[in-house]
Amino acid sequence: MPAIDPKQTLEQEITAGLTELRGLLANCSTYSVAGWCLAYHMHTAHSNDLKGRLASPAKQIPFLLGVLLSRPEPTQSSDFGKAEWEQAKSILERLFSAYICLYMPTREQLGNLSPEWYQVQVQVREVSMPAFLHYFNTGLLASVQQIEERITTYLVPFDAKLTEAIGISASQALAICQWISDQLQKSLDDLQESAQVEHEKRLKLLEQAQNEEWSLDALKDTVQDPDFCR
Repeated sequence: MPAIDPKQTLEQEITAGLTELRGLLANCSTYSVAGWCLAYHMHTAHSNDLKGRLASPAKQIPFLLGVLLSRPEPTQSSDFGKAEWEQAKSILERLFSAYICLYMPTREQLGNLSPEWYQVQVQVREVSMPAFLHYFNTGLLASVQQIEERITTYLVPFDAKLTEAIGISASQALAICQWISDQLQKSLDDLQESAQVEHEKRLKLLEQAQNEEWSLDALKDTVQDPDFCR
């Protein structure tokens, strides 16, 4: 039986997983997929439950969104629901764990690996595997400002070449990202301000209702009054 090439197996697994992921996202709306990604981050940020978590969300979710944005928005899009999200997570886990086979082959592969594979010392594999997987699966530990400075330093000088190759320069991409950041920050500020106003009005109303001994119906009527909500 011919020896199994771990690199070839890895390439096949990644190609198959990527094809499956593209097929899953082909007809889904960008809005619904992005919504699930945001919901995942919000849930994991406020929960200690490890069940159903991605192994490397800092890399896997941007990878998912990258695949999503590589195709045009479907004219008649479908919702990306819970079943699709679970399937996407399963594919991402397979894709991001596929590299382990380069260091830790399956039982079926152990008897069919080439002699060259065994020449690599066990100690080297034990050190190189976690080091590589940490690099591959861990997100960049840098601030937005640091990333912007890196792009400005290394990519902006090639604006003309980038525009020629992909139709957009690094400077334009930075400007777009800054505009999105400003809009998100404004929305967050507005939401925070509205939440604070609602909190103050609610406490004031409850205090007034208690002092004047309102009935539950009177309290409901006041809350539903359009003038009160302004």
